[in-house]
Amino acid sequence: MITFRKESFQSERNSQNSRMPSQTSNQQNQTEYSSHGADDTRGNDIFSAAMKGGSEIWNRLDDKFDVNRTVKKLTAKAQQHPALSIFLAATVIVCSIPIVMFIFFAVITLGLSFMGFIFVEGTLLTLGLCMLSFVLLFVSMFAIGIGAFLAVTYLVGSSAYSIAYNIFNSRSNTTTYSIKSSAPLPNGSLTAHDLQRAD
Repeated sequence: MITFRKESFQSERNSQNSRMPSQTSNQQNQTEYSSHGADDTRGNDIFSAAMKGGSEIWNRLDDKFDVNRTVKKLTAKAQQHPALSIFLAATVIVCSIPIVMFIFFAVITLGLSFMGFIFVEGTLLTLGLCMLSFVLLFVSMFAIGIGAFLAVTYLVGSSAYSIAYNIFNSRSNTTTYSIKSSAPLPNGSLTAHDLQRAD
């Protein structure tokens, strides 16, 4: 009974001690949080979301595969057989180097090929856009020039025609004709012989 009370007292004291640093760390975090700007709050939010997601994934793996118990068993076996654990660790490290290098080079190659594709396609699209712009500019300028030439030609032609028509009408209006004989022809029309210019 006495030992149980001592142990329970020590466990309560340890739990209080473990709470005290967390409270002081929370106070320090709050003061640091208030001292930093909005950029740090975003970074803290992202970090806390990542930590929360990682802990959820770890809990799911632990529930499904019992990871904690497996890790504890492996550490116990490694402590019982240190030479075997060192050999296995060295083997895993040496065998993982080529795999890691292959994955690294594969990722780098994919990234560079993707970036090269983006640059090549971007360059080709830019050149094509420039060529299309020049062609459309040339065609539009040619169409505008032809349209302006036709419009000017039409305006000049219509003006010249109206001026010539007015000149011709002004001369014909000043010329008077007298009828030589007043007898009408059978069809009621006059001939050029019947008209005589009056002086």
